[in-house]
Amino acid sequence: MTQIGSSKSPLEYLTDVVEYRCDHKKPDYENVELIRKNISLVKQQLINSNLSVIEREKLIVILLGLLYHPFLKLDLRPIKQHVDLSDEESILEGEDDDFESNVNLLTVHSIIQMIAGLNKNLYTLIDSIPSLMKTRERMFLEMDLSYKTMLYSISVISYVGYGLEKTIPDNCHFYPNVFSGQYILIRHLPILHLLLSRKDDYANEKGLVLSSKLFKRINPGSLDVAVLDLLGASPIDSALMKIMKYSCDRNARSNAFEAFKLLINCFKLPARCQFLLKILANPAQEQGAQRLVLTIYKDLFVYEKDWKPLIGNTMLQIIRKSFELSLPNGVNTDLAENYDSICTILNFIRYLLLRDKYDRNETKIWNIIDSLRKDSIDLIWQAVQISRDIYKARLHELEQPESRSKEDRNCNDVFKVEIFNDDETEVTPQLTEEQEKESLTCGLINFELLESLIRRIDDIIAEAR
Repeated sequence: MTQIGSSKSPLEYLTDVVEYRCDHKKPDYENVELIRKNISLVKQQLINSNLSVIEREKLIVILLGLLYHPFLKLDLRPIKQHVDLSDEESILEGEDDDFESNVNLLTVHSIIQMIAGLNKNLYTLIDSIPSLMKTRERMFLEMDLSYKTMLYSISVISYVGYGLEKTIPDNCHFYPNVFSGQYILIRHLPILHLLLSRKDDYANEKGLVLSSKLFKRINPGSLDVAVLDLLGASPIDSALMKIMKYSCDRNARSNAFEAFKLLINCFKLPARCQFLLKILANPAQEQGAQRLVLTIYKDLFVYEKDWKPLIGNTMLQIIRKSFELSLPNGVNTDLAENYDSICTILNFIRYLLLRDKYDRNETKIWNIIDSLRKDSIDLIWQAVQISRDIYKARLHELEQPESRSKEDRNCNDVFKVEIFNDDETEVTPQLTEEQEKESLTCGLINFELLESLIRRIDDIIAEAR
């Protein structure tokens, strides 16, 4: 890395950082500190108006390139909740073990300040990127900067301004408050999707913080169906569900769930129901999505006073689709794999029958309960009986090895667990006989719970009639 005081100018040094970046190498603190110092020197040149128009355009490109690398992949969370970025001296003299993230944030904030001085506001900057790429095409090619890369850079700016709520002292209009929360969210949908879809913990963290803050700017129940079409191009709902399912970070999974609920609540009630149904109807949706949908859908019955948008054809479609997803192979469905989703739909049916009495029947659940029993609930009952027999037979084999042939005892055909994470498949070590026995025993207990749920539904129906 070029040191301060070398033959290269600060702008040339920053150009080198962007041109020769290594996307797979995380820069250390010393390199970030060099970037910060050179940024300060270029900032001084700007104040003195020593940069030409061409240099200013080049500077915007360089600054955006820096935000993409290295700062998209660095931790920008302040160590202290209310860190004062104007007090640069105290930040640089910090003694916290992780104070480097404060220095990262301080450097990024300085970059954004410079960008704010060169642009009217964030949205004029976003709109100017295509034309900037045309006029500076050679530079973008040399630095391997694409429009997608520029959106990542914008995401860092939005994360600092809207997510961390760090303002720009000399340009209070860079993050304009005159725009509605709906407009700001719509402009950020592609950006949020990029952050939430990226396989990078720090990028995901930025996306979760930013999305939650933007969702909170929307009045609950204010978005209409038209916004759902925009989510088709930027499916942040699917990205959030992938984080909930695949992230190894418990906090990330929890934050993704909270952000998802905030997103759902932004919509008007009819649009909310269509949104949930759209998730279930998506053939590429994550397995287990019906559990999340039904949990949120049930909450609507608990907290909403007007049930009209929730019932009728929408409710019937959600229930039938949930049963279909919970029993993909009918009576031959793997109940161990689908146990949670089956329990969720059965509990939802039980809740509706208890909440909406037979003589009231506001939801019309009593009009379809007989067909649901015949087409779905009875299938679950049959699947439980079949699975129980298979589990008991296998458990009997394991507990009485003398009843097994020599070939069976030497066979390695035991349970194998495969974990699918996008394009990667991890195979865990095969289970031992003791682990298999424990798994089978737990499965039999779960079958008892499913049976008790079905019996309870039958009892409620019998008592009501």
